[in-house]
Amino acid sequence: MIRFRATVSLCLGLSTALAAMCGSVLPAAAAQGDKAGWQFRIEGEGDSERQFLIYAARDNGARILTFACERDIDTFGFFAEDLGDLGGPLAKATMALAGGPATFNIPGVIEADPETGALSFVAEVPQSNGGQQRLARALAPMLLSGKPLRMTFGAKSRELPAVTGIFDPARRFMRACFGG
Repeated sequence: MIRFRATVSLCLGLSTALAAMCGSVLPAAAAQGDKAGWQFRIEGEGDSERQFLIYAARDNGARILTFACERDIDTFGFFAEDLGDLGGPLAKATMALAGGPATFNIPGVIEADPETGALSFVAEVPQSNGGQQRLARALAPMLLSGKPLRMTFGAKSRELPAVTGIFDPARRFMRACFGG
């Protein structure tokens, strides 16, 4: 389930004019039917199809980390929810993801969810101008390593289990989002 929220768009490496064109879409904080662990989801059809790699700590719980491939708006989203004390509200923040041999820093914002009040991290990265290939090269070693992921905000961090599952969610997400 996808919901639209007013968020601060983040466009890395783009001029102000191009930054204004970025959209903002967030996956729901929790969706009925989400199972604990990593899962791959496709929502929408045709030109509006979007792929999500989601981690939830418990069934029907908050989506702790979401990778969102939103090709219809040429954007890749990173969303972390249920941050607890990992950040402060309405603050610029950088989320560092590390797993296996890779580390990836994502600048974004931490804001309060308008429905729940819980703190969430939001970052959107454009996929145009070679951005899609750069993201694929950065994310593949992390998501496909079979090693746990570490999500860090400043001095605080949270470890997530390796992206594994019976239906190989990491490989399915990478193939659906980036091809190959």
